[in-house]
Amino acid sequence: MDKEKYIELQVLDQQIKNIQKQLQMIDDQMIELIITRQSIDELKDVKLKSEILSPIASGIFVKSDIKDNNEFIVNVGSNVAVKKTREEVKELIEKQLYEIKNVQNELLVNLQKMVLEAQNIEKELQNV
Repeated sequence: MDKEKYIELQVLDQQIKNIQKQLQMIDDQMIELIITRQSIDELKDVKLKSEILSPIASGIFVKSDIKDNNEFIVNVGSNVAVKKTREEVKELIEKQLYEIKNVQNELLVNLQKMVLEAQNIEKELQNV
């Protein structure tokens, strides 16, 4: 019985670590979306034909001119990109943030349950 409980505890520990990694990834995604939303808001104050640096890859930029600061090209999946207004993009970001927060909340509930279960198993093992 002790051996089974110990194995169960190890499995729970691994699941807890996996959920913690998922939560960290979700935090990173939320930060990225918040920064993107802020950048879109700040872009409305940039004058047309202003020169900016546009990211090509991580840490690599190209100089470019702003021709339109209210219309954005958004990748919607399957290599398809569509034009969207600033407000449409902000709505899209808000929807993504809402969905991510829901996943985050579900993971937190699961994490709490697993931690409590692991604590109970640890107590059982200590009392043997």
